[in-house]
Amino acid sequence: MIELYLFAAIALISAGVIVGTLIVLAAGIHREEKACSFTVGSPSRVASGVRAANGLYVRLPGVTQQVTRHA
Repeated sequence: MIELYLFAAIALISAGVIVGTLIVLAAGIHREEKACSFTVGSPSRVASGVRAANGLYVRLPGVTQQVTRHA
């Protein structure tokens, strides 16, 4: 019986972490979209995390990245 309680507790904690992460991501996306700030650098650490989680980045003028081809 204790195993059932332990499993339920782990499931509830995991679900809470997942739901909390999704809420932070949704709030960050909403805030950036409302501010129309997708064309500039991220204004906060939360915004940076949201952008990283979504795979979004901003190319800044004057900053070039060297692309190398591995043979």
